[in-house]
Amino acid sequence: MLDSVKDEFAQPHERSISDAVAKAYNDAPLEVTDDPFSATYVARNCIRAVWEQRVWWDESEVYETVYRNVWNHQINQSSLASEDSENKMVIDNQAMSEYQELMRIQEGIRSNRHEIRAIIWKFRLRDKDYLSAGTPEFQNLMEQEAKLWDFLDEKLRYIDDFLNDHMKMYSARSTMEETYESKMQSRESMRQTREANRQTAAANRMARSSGQLTKIATIIVPCTFVASIFSMGGDFAAGESLFYVYWIISVPITLGLLFWILHEDVADAVEKSKQWFGWRKRIKSRRKPIEKSDA
Repeated sequence: MLDSVKDEFAQPHERSISDAVAKAYNDAPLEVTDDPFSATYVARNCIRAVWEQRVWWDESEVYETVYRNVWNHQINQSSLASEDSENKMVIDNQAMSEYQELMRIQEGIRSNRHEIRAIIWKFRLRDKDYLSAGTPEFQNLMEQEAKLWDFLDEKLRYIDDFLNDHMKMYSARSTMEETYESKMQSRESMRQTREANRQTAAANRMARSSGQLTKIATIIVPCTFVASIFSMGGDFAAGESLFYVYWIISVPITLGLLFWILHEDVADAVEKSKQWFGWRKRIKSRRKPIEKSDA
């Protein structure tokens, strides 16, 4: 009905709805009944034309937003910026904003669908008594009008389902990315743990080496100290009559220090040997009943 104005190139939102309705009532033949509501046919079609434009905008916005979301995700995942932690945070914030935008659009679509259903009831397109009244031409017009409103409702339902499926895939994609990031963080943690263990093992080896050097120094220093005491010459010099005193004093002291230093290592070695022999003995005792049962 909006196309009934003279300027056929003008957009619907730029035309006067009042002038178009008045001209339609003067020029277009209308089928009416005794019910005054039947005379609102032209106004109802104007309202439907506005809603068709609204639904078309909703559909375009949904497809554009979904396409932009998929495209941005592909670009972000293929870029090297996603490997940096700060850039990754920016990308995640952008994804969250896009998801909130999808939620806003979905809420608007559901609200529009609710309004269209309310209009269908207000326009008495579900009133069987009203639809069955009047001439066959009037009934056909009402049936066509009902189908057009149902088409808008069905289109909004399809857009809502399409957007809902995309948001489900969006959530599944986010979950998969979080799982992948957790796995990568776990691998990085394991790598750092291995590196720390390697450094700890190197430090332990260095500490053992230092301990061995300490033990050697502990043994050598007393001998050197004793030697320095008895190397003053005279009867205690090498080859003299009292040179044996050096050996009498230095050897017991050295052996005592050596035993004191190594007794813990020897005790640990003996304990490990006992554990190994005990393990072997248990294994042999378990094998004997099996051999007897086979026999």
